[in-house]
Amino acid sequence: MLNNIKSTWDLDVYFPGGSESVEFSNYLNEMQNDMKEFCEELQTLKTNDGNIENIKYVVNFIQEISRKMHHAGSFASCLTAQNTQDKKAMQLVGRLNGLRGIISSLTTEMEKRLLELSDDAFNNLFTDDYFTNIKFNLTEIRENASKKLPADKENIINSLAIDGYNSWNTLYNLTSGNLKIPVEIDGVIKQLSPGQASNLMTSADRELREKVFKSWEESWQSIADTCALALNSISGFRLNVYKERGWHDFLSEPLTINRMTRKTLDTMWSTIQKNTGRLVKFLERKKELLGLEKLTWHDYTAPLGKSNKTYSLEEGANFVAKHMKNFNKSMGDLVERAFNENWVETENRDNKRAGAFCSGSPILKQSRVFMTYSGAARNLTTLAHELGHAYHSSVMTDLPPLSQRYAMNVAETASTFNEFVVSNASLQEAETKEEKIALLHADLARAVSLCMNIQARFLFETRFYERRKTGFVSTKELNELMLQAQKDAFNNSLDSYHPLFWASKLHFYITGVPFYNFPYAFGYLFSAGVYAQSKTQGEAFEQNYINLLRDTARMKVEDLAKKHLAVDLEDEKFWQEALDVVLAGYDEFMELTK
Repeated sequence: MLNNIKSTWDLDVYFPGGSESVEFSNYLNEMQNDMKEFCEELQTLKTNDGNIENIKYVVNFIQEISRKMHHAGSFASCLTAQNTQDKKAMQLVGRLNGLRGIISSLTTEMEKRLLELSDDAFNNLFTDDYFTNIKFNLTEIRENASKKLPADKENIINSLAIDGYNSWNTLYNLTSGNLKIPVEIDGVIKQLSPGQASNLMTSADRELREKVFKSWEESWQSIADTCALALNSISGFRLNVYKERGWHDFLSEPLTINRMTRKTLDTMWSTIQKNTGRLVKFLERKKELLGLEKLTWHDYTAPLGKSNKTYSLEEGANFVAKHMKNFNKSMGDLVERAFNENWVETENRDNKRAGAFCSGSPILKQSRVFMTYSGAARNLTTLAHELGHAYHSSVMTDLPPLSQRYAMNVAETASTFNEFVVSNASLQEAETKEEKIALLHADLARAVSLCMNIQARFLFETRFYERRKTGFVSTKELNELMLQAQKDAFNNSLDSYHPLFWASKLHFYITGVPFYNFPYAFGYLFSAGVYAQSKTQGEAFEQNYINLLRDTARMKVEDLAKKHLAVDLEDEKFWQEALDVVLAGYDEFMELTK
């Protein structure tokens, strides 16, 4: 039982003193000096002859400096998220971006040296156990390097990205973090952060939802031109890099990063499209149940009923811990550890960044979870989701750093799996018809979000990139692209939409992960397939699941699925079975709400 839970996380275990930390400043100085010395050593270090020890030295340095950067980056991202007014933290992010540029150049140097090796010399590396443990990762690095520009040109790109490409993301985070959403509550105008306002848009009070959404749109409109400039600059940089590398398909990079084929992606989307009929009917029924003539963007995520149950932080934490432990002891233990060691930031206060995330430190072998907790039922799902990321990281801590770099699509596996566990356990415990309807509704609403909303993001981004090839895309055009994408993905089932979604959704501005949308749909449905198998494996599942998670950065997703699930991701059969799992409550919901 979790008691006396704190609503703020402990960052001092990283570095004491927050953004003013002397220890953190010294840590960054040490990293910079280490990289400077390494660069000097590279001038005389010969590796093209296949010298295993010299190559090991290079690879090991890159792994270790990347591990240290991950630790530093996690700390800095937590600082900026917890207080968007912390100007010192923003300066630290700028400094980290500079160090990342150096690491990118050093990584490019490692790639070049691996590429210079003959095939025989490269294969000879794997006679050494050190290299055997990272064979997939080194082979992948070498293959991807062969598709890039010569190292000197890639280094120029990395250098320009520091104050260009990556800084546009920093500008967006600063601008959106300073945004206030004015909302009248109980006769008083309150200046809400985007995170606070977002929580209110799931209120059972439609009048409040309408009020918040109207102010939300107006507030984002006030910074829309700045957001448009950032988005155009990020995409323009990417497209120019792709052009120089000879990459004609802007999906090549996100597919490579996610270690998946275009056929897998296309098969997933086409199968989702074939199943949207049930989701459209669900939305029609929801409109009836809410007593509305029109179902709007701020209605489709709303709870059913006039009053919705809320949970204190302790109730919510224990709810998640209980159900995770009932399903899998190690998963429940991780939830309890996270709260006992103050990994979780949940406080509902001003000046917090919008959204939720999980960030981890490979040095501490700990994670940090960020969210704004209001007590709504959806907060429990968010909490379980982010702690799923923490669990995923926890089972990989003994692996080499290169073998811990799982892609975003499989990164969503453990997180979404946690959602299935919590929601399905809750459904089994439901005691009344009303409670069961509410839970079934939550499951189907999640399917709408992860299949239809995510597809809208994907459609918008692909169309935006096509349009961006011909020039700057204005705010007006971005609104039009977003609106049409939402209409297409939702099969015109809503009466009004959210054209400024492209401005308010931070994922479009993340420079490290292009097309950060389809991984959510993939992870959602892939998790459904894993969850279905868990019901038939009994006690063997816990270790099988851990084995799958440990392999997520050591093979392509198609191979991962074949090895651990015995399924073909390029075949519609898997995706249809997964969709049947996530829509399993559809018939019961429609029957109960007749």
